[in-house]
Formats: sequence, structure tokens, C-alpha cells
Amino acid sequence: MIFKQRGIALLQALLITLVITVMAIGFSYNARDQVEIASDFVSRIEADLKLDSAKAEIMYWLSVENVSRFPLALSLPKGFNLYGKPFTIAEGVSIEIQDVAGLYPVNLFNRTTDTRWLNAIGLSNSLVEKAASELTKHKKQISNKNGWANNNDVKRNLQFLKHEFKLLGVPADIADIMASTATIYPTTYLNPLTMPDKLLPLLFEPEAVTGILEQREKGELTASNLRQVTGIYDYDNFFFDIQTYPMGIYKVNIHSVVNQIEVTRTLDLMLQPRVKPFVFLLQERNI
Repeated sequence: MIFKQRGIALLQALLITLVITVMAIGFSYNARDQVEIASDFVSRIEADLKLDSAKAEIMYWLSVENVSRFPLALSLPKGFNLYGKPFTIAEGVSIEIQDVAGLYPVNLFNRTTDTRWLNAIGLSNSLVEKAASELTKHKKQISNKNGWANNNDVKRNLQFLKHEFKLLGVPADIADIMASTATIYPTTYLNPLTMPDKLLPLLFEPEAVTGILEQREKGELTASNLRQVTGIYDYDNFFFDIQTYPMGIYKVNIHSVVNQIEVTRTLDLMLQPRVKPFVFLLQERNI
């Protein structure tokens, strides 16, 4: 009887020890999870603060320098560019600034020019035909007396173009390229100095594109160099007016990374050199 009681007591002690051990392990995991959650929360706050700081720096730079006055790439700070190539301004913070005048105004042209654009950015022949056809139908459906740029569904925000292009049935990666090279803002000219790398074949032959990319890599591309590299001194016969200065509307992407926590913010900015605020925020959204 005594041995049975001792056996029961031992079993109870083992069970209690097991329960306590399981609870301790659970508490340990919960504590670890709480620490990780708190750490991620702090990292997210730091990433957001870095975004705010970068946003303030870019807006200050645009308002002080008034880059719309300068047609030359040499007027930009080292590393800066206005053709959407990422550059770093602080640890873990990269920025893309795209002059809207360097983008294809998709709402202004017909199917023929749309086809030329789609070929230039590298779409296959089958995708070009499909996308150009669907674009034509889409623009007819939503057209009104004000044009696509004022349609309520689009709201003149470049970010919505990606969604619009995906509705055409093209693959997501192709829609990304289309959105990164096009605009629905009411532009009146194209600026080859600020055209994204992928869009340059719209205006230039492959040899000229290579020369432009080399000049950009050196940070030496100017309006004068552009004429020398391309051999083009007169754009009168082009399908659209060509100018070599920004138009004052910019698409800005700011990307921040802190301890593997990534945050991206998209801004649409417009310069107003004679009216305060000198830099007007058209759109802002976190992605």
C-alpha cells in the first residue's frame, strides 16, 4: 500500500513537473514573440521616420534649387537624377525621382503611337497587339470632354496606371514596365534627358541609346552631349514636341529598410516657384 502511494505521489510529481515545464516553454515562446513584435514595431516606426525625413529633404531640395530652371543634368547634386533611377541619400533609404515630362503621355495618342511605345519598351509582338487594342477600347470607354487625365477612376495618380494596365490583361511584370514609362498628366512635350532608360528606344536608335546610358552612368549627360551622342539637332519632325527641361511635376518613390522591415511611399509633387507652398503635394500613399 505504501509503495502504491509512493508510486502515485511520484507520478503526480512528474505530471506537475511536466505541466510546469510546458507552461514555462509556452511563456518563453510568448515572451520571445512579444520581443520580436516590439522590435518589428520599433523598426517600422524608424522606417517611417526615415521616409518622413527623406520626403522633407527632397521637397526642400526641389523648392530651393527650383530644378525646373535647369536643363542640364550637371546642375543636379551628385548621384541625383530625374529619370527614375534609384539613388541613396541615407543608410537604408533609396529614392526614385521621375520628371513627368520624361514619360509617355498615354492619354494623348492613338493606337499607332501606342504601338510604337509598347514596342520601344520591349513587349513581344503578340502582347503589343493585344495591349494596343485593349488600350484603344479602354480610352474610348472612359473618354469624355476632359479626357482620360480627369477621369474619376484614375484621379490623375500615376499609381493607378498599374491597375489600369493590369485590367487590359497583360502580365503583372509588363504592367509594371508600362506604368513606369507612362503618364496621364497633361504634358505638352517630351524631355529626352529625363526619359527612363527603358523608354529611350521610343526616340533613339540602339547605338544612340547605348551612348546616352554611358553618359548617364558618368553623370555627364547634358542637352549638348545629347545632341552629340544621338546626332539629332532638330526634333521638328518628331511625333511630339521635344524639350530638354523638366516640367515641374515629379513622381517620387521613397524606399526605407530597417532590420528587414521595408516601407515604400509614393509622392506626386508639383513645383510652384512663384506661389507658396513652392512644392505642392498632389498625391501621397504608402505601398
